[in-house]
Amino acid sequence: MASDKVKTEKLKIGLFAVNCEAGCSLTKHPNRHSLDWQDIKQVAIMADTQGYDYMVPLTRWLGHGGDSDPNGASYESLTFASSIASITKNIIVFSTILVPLCNPVYTARALMTIQHVGGRANGINIVCGWKQDEMNALGLSVDMHTRYQMASEWVRLIKKLIHSDSPVDFAGDFYTVKGAYCKPKPLATPKIAVAAFAPVGWQFAHDNCDILFTMINNISTAKYRIQDIRGDSPHLKIAIPCFVICAKTDTQAQDIYTEWGETYADMGAIDNFAGGLYGNNPINAIVQKQKVKQMAVGAGSYPLVGTPHRIADEITALYEAGIDVTLFNFNNYAQDMPYFNDTVLPLLRSQGVL
Repeated sequence: MASDKVKTEKLKIGLFAVNCEAGCSLTKHPNRHSLDWQDIKQVAIMADTQGYDYMVPLTRWLGHGGDSDPNGASYESLTFASSIASITKNIIVFSTILVPLCNPVYTARALMTIQHVGGRANGINIVCGWKQDEMNALGLSVDMHTRYQMASEWVRLIKKLIHSDSPVDFAGDFYTVKGAYCKPKPLATPKIAVAAFAPVGWQFAHDNCDILFTMINNISTAKYRIQDIRGDSPHLKIAIPCFVICAKTDTQAQDIYTEWGETYADMGAIDNFAGGLYGNNPINAIVQKQKVKQMAVGAGSYPLVGTPHRIADEITALYEAGIDVTLFNFNNYAQDMPYFNDTVLPLLRSQGVL
């Protein structure tokens, strides 16, 4: 039985990783998503007009190596969000921000700039620092034992800056500022999100965030995992990334899945990604590497593969299990989204999910 919250609140949908070459794909496929601004611009406008709620970029300073180096080229997140906000009307654009890299006074001003450019609310997707090769490339050192405490203080200071009418003095364990202020003032409080896959990250989300991005592997156990993650924080929305391969028949969709996920899988990139993400948990790294197709096509995102009706039913099941937000990624956003929008979204609306 779905909870009352799930019954009364519609599913939010969004796009994920459009600002990076290859998106979430760890493949060598020649038709993978390219970093072409004109294509991305059209994808953003398409999402905006089709009623998507969120657009969430990645922050990448290095790619994932292998033969094709997925995400090796990317648009910087704050600049990207401002650009997208200027060409869309409704969609909430997030900026994915690496806390150790971005001073909170600077970040507060940048976020308010994006709000005023777009004339509406925006969001922050917090990254505390997990990819060690990127930290090395940026000349940063992150204490893995205190990174969430640092991020909590970072959030607290940003909130003080954007909401205070007076200059802010702040003395914490990680940040000290005197006489700092942020103008222009907010049109709305930014939505705050974080990706977390362990209890310490979940607690950070409970204390600081509106949305928690996570992953699920099995729809049959999703409800219990979501309840465990959400805990006693009913305000916390649970979001998952999903990769979409939508075709007229299940056979066609599976053939595409096999082509991208097996024939063109970039095993070097998959090994690097899984090792970086799960370096402190080698068992998880091994499990992810065994799911080559799922890793190759969506970097571990939940697979939505099949006909429009099959995919709509699967999204409905995720919604009924307690998922609040699904962030979609496609092999090629510009080419693949129109069919999904024209076939799957109407089904979800007719079922009362959207």
